[in-house]
Amino acid sequence: MSLLALLGLACTEPAPPAMPPPPPRPQASSSAASSSSPVGPFSALPAGLAQPDGVEVLAGTSTGPLTWRPLLVEGQRYGDGPPFGTVPGMDGQPVALGGASTCHAPDANGILQLHGRTWMLTHVECAPATLVVSELERSAEGWSVTRSRPADRGEGPLPNKLCAGQTTPWGTMIGGEEYETDAALWEDGAVHGTRAGALRYRDDSSYAAWAAGFPSPPSPYDNGWMHESTVVDETGATRSELLYALGRFSHELGRLMPDGRTVYLSDDSSHGMLAMFVADRPGALDRGHLYVSRWTPGDDGGIALSWIDLGHATQDGIAAALAAGVHFDQLFDRSLAAPWGCPDGATRVRGHQGIDECLVLRAGQEGLASRLETRRVAALAGATVELSKEEGLAVDAAGERLFVAFASVASGMLANDPPGGGEHLALAPNPCGVVMALTLEAGVVDSAGRPIDSAHVATRAAPAVEGRPLPGGGCDPAGISGPDNLDFIADAGVLLIAEDSGREPNLLWAWKDGSLLPLMAAPRRNPGGLAEVSGLSFVPDLDGQGWITVSLQHPGERPATVGLLGPLPGPLPGPASSAD
Repeated sequence: MSLLALLGLACTEPAPPAMPPPPPRPQASSSAASSSSPVGPFSALPAGLAQPDGVEVLAGTSTGPLTWRPLLVEGQRYGDGPPFGTVPGMDGQPVALGGASTCHAPDANGILQLHGRTWMLTHVECAPATLVVSELERSAEGWSVTRSRPADRGEGPLPNKLCAGQTTPWGTMIGGEEYETDAALWEDGAVHGTRAGALRYRDDSSYAAWAAGFPSPPSPYDNGWMHESTVVDETGATRSELLYALGRFSHELGRLMPDGRTVYLSDDSSHGMLAMFVADRPGALDRGHLYVSRWTPGDDGGIALSWIDLGHATQDGIAAALAAGVHFDQLFDRSLAAPWGCPDGATRVRGHQGIDECLVLRAGQEGLASRLETRRVAALAGATVELSKEEGLAVDAAGERLFVAFASVASGMLANDPPGGGEHLALAPNPCGVVMALTLEAGVVDSAGRPIDSAHVATRAAPAVEGRPLPGGGCDPAGISGPDNLDFIADAGVLLIAEDSGREPNLLWAWKDGSLLPLMAAPRRNPGGLAEVSGLSFVPDLDGQGWITVSLQHPGERPATVGLLGPLPGPLPGPASSAD
């Protein structure tokens, strides 16, 4: 049976009579079941179109089926560059990645039209990571890569686990480093584990692997930042820098609002937060105020959001402090929480991976700590630091909505986590995940009553698209599972949702007004892994057509791939994530 038939979308293939009836589907709330009805410009195909690399195209537009066009394939060379997926260390030599010669995890893609050429910047999400720059060219056969290489080390810092990203109207790509190293556990060039009851700390940042790319152990404060990158000339030379004013935590994505000043920042952690940066001026993210959100559920099922100002900071100010050398103990007094609580003067915080700690912020270090230890300072300030697996962000500017993906509703979002009172959220668990819609408003004040200088401040959250757990386990195949990357096609009013889950296969969905439609399926499970759909961005005008960039991470024994899905009739107006 085809995948479309399993989803209930096939137009011609009947179900075999011997099949047992499907399990009962839970009643859908705000997320309706997928159907064969069109979603925006997309409609289901009579049968999926299998591709040589294991991808299956499931939808089309008025001009015919969507086309999947691979651009970069792990291990292949393009021009004079090394094989795609190669990660150079600080000495310029390739880093061994757990015994592999290439990284199996391409992520964000940003297409930029600069210096009379078309470029694609790609994040490669390993420890260490790299930025890849590729030149694209269109021929009668379609788009292809003419040359590609990883960024030279002289062009920017050595990143760690570069994750999702988006392009800006001023010709750059911003993206995050996922899983910051816990500086409280770093000493003498190594990260030391700790115990707290049955919990044992694990280093999600893979500090040791990242540090192997350096001649000497780097500070943990050298990772966990937002990056901004661009192509500086027609040779393909790049420039990247860390965006210190936006804070340091497990950055999944920074989503720029239409004003060019406001950036929402998601925190991919078991006990994370939602942050908002408001720059002093449009087009420059080097200085501004950083806010963190407090979530307060209401009796109507919605959640009210308020905002706490962590203060103003500048790129140069934080850079100077880092250059002088900063250690965690300069910022905090810290101890693990005892069963009876914390010492007088200390505040109990449920920290990284659910380990409780007692913190005292040292006097005079508030500004620096707000950027180097943003999540800890947010917790001390009363923000909600309970969001679990917070992933992609997308903006519907016309509808004044910000979409936020949660791969699952678990950990800190549930009742009694943290224990002993003081929690903000006590939601019902949902292992299939949810995409929430946040209402954006102007004229909002922060928790101290001061005006927030942005017309795009989130004030309320409610579920928009929910995965539906089945009674016997697993997720309803007609709905989402493990939502991750998001983007929004503004002209069509369509939200794109990419999956990263254990369900086979992971899908790319289109959603509008409660209707879901799968657009493509990643390769099915094979020895070595199951492909994740990532690297999602909508490009509204690529030589007169709209295209969706997609990365296929860790597809088992297959090579990882970056490609284009489309075309859509264009050019279509796009969100701030689209490059000019």
